[in-house]
Amino acid sequence: MKTSTLKKSLLDYAIKGSLSSRFRRENPNLNALSEIQAYNENIAKQRKTLQKEIQKLEKELDSIKPQKQESKEQKEQKKEAKENLKKQIRGLEKQRQNLKTIQILKSPHCESSFLSLRVSETNEAIQNINNNKIDCHEANASRNDNSAFTPPFTIPPTWVWVRLGDICEMKKGPFGSSITKDMFIPKSKDSIKIYEQKNAIQKDQNLGDYYISMKHFEKLKQFEVFEDDIIVSCAGTIGEIFRIPKDSQKGIINQALMKMRLKNLDWIPYFLICFDFLLKEKSQKNSKGSAIKNIPPLDILKNFPIPLPPLKEQEFLAKKLDELIHLATDFDNTKEELKRIEKRIEKRIEKSLLKLAIEGGLSKAFRQRHPSLNALSEIQAYNENIQKQKKALQKELKSLESAFKQEKDKEAKKQINQEIKELKTKIAKLQSITPLFPNDTNSSPLKQNFTQGLNAILTLDDKNTTSKELENYNFQTFSPPFSIPPTWLWVRLGDICEITMGQSPESNQVIEKSLLNSKFVISRPLRGAENRNQGGSSASADLELEAEKARLSPISEKAVAFLRAGERGGGEALFAKKENNDYEYIEFHQGKIAFGEKFIQESNFFAKSTLKIATPDSVLLCVRAPVGIVNITQRAIGIGRGLCALKSEFCDNLFLYYVLQSMQRYFESKATGSTFKAINIDIIKETLIPLPPLKEQAHIVALLDKLFVLSRGLRVR
Repeated sequence: MKTSTLKKSLLDYAIKGSLSSRFRRENPNLNALSEIQAYNENIAKQRKTLQKEIQKLEKELDSIKPQKQESKEQKEQKKEAKENLKKQIRGLEKQRQNLKTIQILKSPHCESSFLSLRVSETNEAIQNINNNKIDCHEANASRNDNSAFTPPFTIPPTWVWVRLGDICEMKKGPFGSSITKDMFIPKSKDSIKIYEQKNAIQKDQNLGDYYISMKHFEKLKQFEVFEDDIIVSCAGTIGEIFRIPKDSQKGIINQALMKMRLKNLDWIPYFLICFDFLLKEKSQKNSKGSAIKNIPPLDILKNFPIPLPPLKEQEFLAKKLDELIHLATDFDNTKEELKRIEKRIEKRIEKSLLKLAIEGGLSKAFRQRHPSLNALSEIQAYNENIQKQKKALQKELKSLESAFKQEKDKEAKKQINQEIKELKTKIAKLQSITPLFPNDTNSSPLKQNFTQGLNAILTLDDKNTTSKELENYNFQTFSPPFSIPPTWLWVRLGDICEITMGQSPESNQVIEKSLLNSKFVISRPLRGAENRNQGGSSASADLELEAEKARLSPISEKAVAFLRAGERGGGEALFAKKENNDYEYIEFHQGKIAFGEKFIQESNFFAKSTLKIATPDSVLLCVRAPVGIVNITQRAIGIGRGLCALKSEFCDNLFLYYVLQSMQRYFESKATGSTFKAINIDIIKETLIPLPPLKEQAHIVALLDKLFVLSRGLRVR
């Protein structure tokens, strides 16, 4: 169970009486009804005392009558005395009006007929008090509370339901126009503080820098807060409460707060529990306002039903709940600390496993079982194949160049020229892999074998190749950062990967997915690939892909071409299309915001003019703030300048992912920039990585996948 859920459950148990069931068994004589009767009787006595004082003052007022032959000074004295008496009467009348009784809400399903009878008797007594001559103008007198109500839940028989307006006084802050900026003054000895929402939300009376003068305070004095008043946030974040502590600054509430004062201050600890669970939830449910939610009007708040236990039980609940919530908080903090420790341990384990993997320690047994595998032979075979492809394309290029010279028709020449450009681009992409050898291997058989193999490959292309031309393929020696097995080689990323640096489109060419869905349909235009996967004919699939391609924008055509090349990996892309099937947007990623543990999640953005696309199964590398974090994309996506995509035909994409993951600190050390740290394509191209044979790469990936799953299975839940 989550800690927040646990706290909510504890509040629920407290407010419904489950948390204090044992306490009630041990204290059977406690009863909230008796306490309210005693409270109401005390209120009646106080009212009676005040009424006697009022009557005495009224008699004294009536006795002051004008006399014949009074001097002007005597008349003024009598007038002043009468005004003082009237002022005292008004003050006592206000005190008497504030002394209100608490009326008990009668449930139609009262657990006890005796309790029901006592509720009726109590309410009848209250009505008699409220309806007698001395209280005839009081608001309570006109309200009939004998009618039954339906309680929101069942409470213990020794508890009672009361209205919020009966147990506390409430006042909302002044209108917004009552406090204006031109009223604010710097804090001083005589300044008056304005309490704001953040005081209630953050539970701190010292927050805030707004103050007004004593002159303005006199006009807003009715909004003054005192010690033990409860302030409530009323707009936006509603229902957050804070008890004003002792020695707080003299101040008033602003328009976004409400102040509450309980008739019995001993109820405050229980009331805070009740408000936090019951009233906050109802306030939020009944709040008004479409953009910014506001707390309900006072007439609704005053009628909120509150379950009221006996005072001793309230104290027990407050103390017990405080202990349990502290335990829950301690548990939550311990759990979070365990998660942090676990994360650090997990990272260390993963870092150690990655180090072991890229240095060859993890696959030692595999090499012993497969002694004939080595990366050098694979690179030689790859380079030989590259040179054969180059030779074939160069012959085709010569043929096209000859045809271009002989062709007289302009349109035909234009077409041939375009084909020549495309062919040159293909030839330029066919690059051999040149391994790097450590300083201590200059005369080793490994390098000699590679030199002989390269010489033979070059001879295939041109029998007149000289030894000087062979030096152009010279293998630069270097000091490796660590040792690798003899069947592995060091290579540059630029030699084995096609690197695509992201490019961000104009801001007006990017749209949120939620806005797109109302006008576009999100689809995956790869029917040709699906046909192949389902055993459809290659020819029909080609035709279908071509038909699909004909409806796409130039950017999307490029994506489909990439997808076609990546069909073996089951790649796809998210496109947005209108009803006429014109694809206008492709899923777009600016940086790492949608990165998962290994695979990138779907983006909330699509781009219309993305110029750079990462193909399926590409490894994504963060190149800008932050630098060095990696993920894999399983579909074609548009990438912004915060990412680059790496794809290799000679390196397993998952192995490349793990290698780059182990090099995050290296990339961070290479990053430059005053505002945002970044790395450029030259740094990426020149980055050295160890390269095992392909089968060993796959073996390492499988081992790491299993080991990482095991390490993550130990996480705290």
